[in-house]
Amino acid sequence: MMDSRIELHIDELVLDGFAGLDGGAVEQALAQVLTRLLAQRGVPASLAGGVSLAGLDAGAVDLPPGLPSRDVGQRLGHTLYRGIGG
Repeated sequence: MMDSRIELHIDELVLDGFAGLDGGAVEQALAQVLTRLLAQRGVPASLAGGVSLAGLDAGAVDLPPGLPSRDVGQRLGHTLYRGIGG
């Protein structure tokens, strides 16, 4: 049996229009959600072979005003996973 390894690296996360959020908390929550989804549900075919997602636009995310940074990151993680074909 082959040993599988998932490595997730977020080089840059750009959040336009999100004044007052803790960018580090958003990034950490996003990475945790994506890592968990990739491990549990598998790597979508669109990512086979280590494809870069630089500049990925996964579409719109509905975020109510005042949402905590961690919750923003979690919602973004789910949206990105769907956007890459998960």
